[in-house]
Amino acid sequence: MAVGLANGAVILIRGDISRDRFTKQKVIHKSDDPVTGLGFREHPKATYLFVVASKATDCYTTQGKDHREELDLQGCELGCAIMGETDQEMVLGRTEAVYFYGPEGRGACFIFDGLSLSLSLFLASSPESPTHF
Repeated sequence: MAVGLANGAVILIRGDISRDRFTKQKVIHKSDDPVTGLGFREHPKATYLFVVASKATDCYTTQGKDHREELDLQGCELGCAIMGETDQEMVLGRTEAVYFYGPEGRGACFIFDGLSLSLSLFLASSPESPTHF
């Protein structure tokens, strides 16, 4: 479990909090900007935690030693970051576009003009239909 705070810190909690009395807690991210989005991506070899702040987007490898990868020097506002369910990409909405991020960096984007206030996910029922944002 990860908890993002308005003071810019992210606390990673390891263990089963429903069964264990004591869990390991560690601050893995500190920043002056508030955390606006978090998302886990599970991969066969590693688990990644995306940390989005108002001015940066980072990715941490949470297994073993926590390794930080800076993905972008831009972040997004609160409510404009979600995890895509099918391909587990972090999706950020900004004024100029909607961006998709994987552990390796920024991927595709959809350009549009307008203020992003909120981002939500609608997954179509058929496999042929794309994901809509």
